[in-house]
Amino acid sequence: MDRPVAWDRWLTRVAINACRDRQRKAWWCFWHDPLETRGHIWRVFRQLHQRQREVFVLRHLEGWPTQDVAEALSLSTGSAKRHLFRAVARLR
Repeated sequence: MDRPVAWDRWLTRVAINACRDRQRKAWWCFWHDPLETRGHIWRVFRQLHQRQREVFVLRHLEGWPTQDVAEALSLSTGSAKRHLFRAVARLR
């Protein structure tokens, strides 16, 4: 029996269930008020030093390894980690 498998229905159901699970969790409420929460995050992000913003964006938003971030910005790995630590601490 070599029938093609219809993955589209299964994949759609998995995606819908994943969205419903996220809605049920408590963290969803944190992001549910987008104007207030996002506005606060952007205000804090803009207050970071330029180097901290650069390291944070490359590491967390672009997904670069720390070593690559350090090389791209002409920093030592330790310096890149220090900037990243300070940026994350400030954003928290």
